[in-house]
Amino acid sequence: MKRKQGKILSSLVVFMFLFTLFPAPADAQEGITVEKAIGIVKNVFDVPDTYSKFTSGISDEGGMKRLTLSWEEPGDLGGHFQAQVDAGSGDIVSMYRWDQDSPSSQLPTLTVDEAAATARELLQKVAPAKAGHFRFQADNQIVPLSGYGGSLYLRFLRFENNIPVENDIASVEINMADGQISSYNMSWSDYELPSPQGLITPEEAAEVFKSGKMLEQQYFLRQEQPRKIQPLLVYALKHPSGGVIDAVTGEPVVIQGGTWRGLNEVASKDMAVGGMGSSAPMALTPEEISEIEKLENLISREDADKTIRELTGIPAAAELNSASLNPDYMDPEVKIWRLSYQIKSETEPADFGASINAETEELLSYYAYDNYNQDQKPDMTREAGQKIVEAWLPEVSDKMSSVRLEPVEEEINPRYEPQEWSFSYQRVVKGVLCPGNGINISVNRVSGKISYYNLRWNNVSFPDVTGLGTAEAHAAYLQHMPMSLVYLTDHDKNGKAAFRLVYMPRPIPPAQSARMIDAVTGAKLDWEGKEIKDRTVTAYDDIEGHFAQEQIQLLAASGIMTEYGSSFHPQEEVKLVMVLRAMILANDGFYNQNLNDEEIMQRALSRKWISKEEKAQDQVDRGRIARLMVSSLGLDFVAQKSEMFVIPYSDAEKIPAEVKGAAGLTHGLGIIQGEGTTFNTSHLITRGETAAILVRTLGAR
Repeated sequence: MKRKQGKILSSLVVFMFLFTLFPAPADAQEGITVEKAIGIVKNVFDVPDTYSKFTSGISDEGGMKRLTLSWEEPGDLGGHFQAQVDAGSGDIVSMYRWDQDSPSSQLPTLTVDEAAATARELLQKVAPAKAGHFRFQADNQIVPLSGYGGSLYLRFLRFENNIPVENDIASVEINMADGQISSYNMSWSDYELPSPQGLITPEEAAEVFKSGKMLEQQYFLRQEQPRKIQPLLVYALKHPSGGVIDAVTGEPVVIQGGTWRGLNEVASKDMAVGGMGSSAPMALTPEEISEIEKLENLISREDADKTIRELTGIPAAAELNSASLNPDYMDPEVKIWRLSYQIKSETEPADFGASINAETEELLSYYAYDNYNQDQKPDMTREAGQKIVEAWLPEVSDKMSSVRLEPVEEEINPRYEPQEWSFSYQRVVKGVLCPGNGINISVNRVSGKISYYNLRWNNVSFPDVTGLGTAEAHAAYLQHMPMSLVYLTDHDKNGKAAFRLVYMPRPIPPAQSARMIDAVTGAKLDWEGKEIKDRTVTAYDDIEGHFAQEQIQLLAASGIMTEYGSSFHPQEEVKLVMVLRAMILANDGFYNQNLNDEEIMQRALSRKWISKEEKAQDQVDRGRIARLMVSSLGLDFVAQKSEMFVIPYSDAEKIPAEVKGAAGLTHGLGIIQGEGTTFNTSHLITRGETAAILVRTLGAR
């Protein structure tokens, strides 16, 4: 229940941020009045009569007026229905509903095709003139099995002249248990469409991509365990254009102000994993700090304060406000002093903070904040700021010979003057960029002083530079992400939007987008550096007539137990990690598809489903899978009281004590029925039996 309440509250908060609403008088609209909008909505959707509290509003975003209609059921836990109607065209552009009685833990009854058909019917009703322009995007759809709503999001992309319009999307959320539409949104841009004549070909665009060397070999810092970083050699999209090619001129183009930023942003943001200067403090007790201070190779707090002031220029007027000595989160062997300072002044207050390696005295981070020069016009050029930065850095770091200044990719915004110039110097190892490590630094354009500094530098071993050459890597990447012609929204220097015909790397549905590829194998990788495994199984060739055929097909639609492609191998005996992987995917969703066996075992161990002694390749008998299903339901404490249960098997006396409760509980819940009159604890479970048992367990919730 709390989960549902949170969902509606968060949705309403987001809605209020997106739109500025005020009451909409019935006669204030040109075209569609509130009265007409009510009729339009109720002709498409069933609004319960119990939703008696009604309000309306109007939003105006960029000249697009929308009427907002809201119905609520009185009471704190009452249902809610909200829709938006375009005040000009009369199209319903969004809808959201929440009902506390909606099924949230039932198994899916709809297929993806059935859900897509329902969504298409909806589009015909809410926007009849536009519906024919939208095409369903399979998007590697996974039918959710988790117990929180079981909703599937279906995406429809606008096409014009048989060309996708990248940012114009209709999305429909459908509850797969009862077929009810939970939400719907449509975006549609009324810009003039450029003619698709006189364009370069996809092959020519691919040659521009290759000749522009838009992929760069890099070291990606993959987090293998909570405190273990493993560098991985990859090729990542690294170009100001993000791989976007003008379809008319054949030149790379930087799209301004739109949603397309390219996949290479991961290099400067998402790739930053761990690092000395960005660690979260792990507070030590005074006794532990006292003990560490006694170690000869660590500097004292007083020395840390002195060194920080000398390196950063924090003024004497700044009082030391706090100090802590903590191990670095990613490398506990490294101890870090973190100090904060404050100038208490009514006219010129200021705050400072810094961290320093307690052994080497290397400055790891620094910031300075004041707001008393905010009114002064910043007039320092970027070139002047860079000179200040590069004069300051050698005084605090010996790593300047191992970094590379990254080019700035700034959007045109004449209405904004930044108060600071920021620079990113990224680490280079063996001639290869390592975007997760380096130095970020900012200089105040008014005072000319350094306002921010952060060093990220993991002490790890880097693999040798081997694998695919540049040409091979570009060819491999374009195999995964071929150059595709699209309409993309661009903005001029005045912020005016218009469509532009471009080529950009896009996967062919239902394949997933790739941020980068493995530099050795050419496999596409996700944002965590794990191999992306596209789900292609829609039917199996070896389950016809099997007793668990229906359950196997349900799991296939959810991306579970698809290890063997077009075959399922229903009679094959399962290994422990197979069962655990299926349980985790069923419980947590398909976001965990790319977990390796070790990660699956660790996750199961953390949930107390298994013991440390169990191995990934262990066989699974009926007794073990019974206990696993009980654990997944959170009923171990019940199963432990085996005396509560009547064990309806003739071999009950042979069932081990630790299994009896699970055997009785799973029988009572209809999950495991044994072999009729016997349980046969040692029977080794097959993949087909696992599918049936897992789906029954999900249905027992």
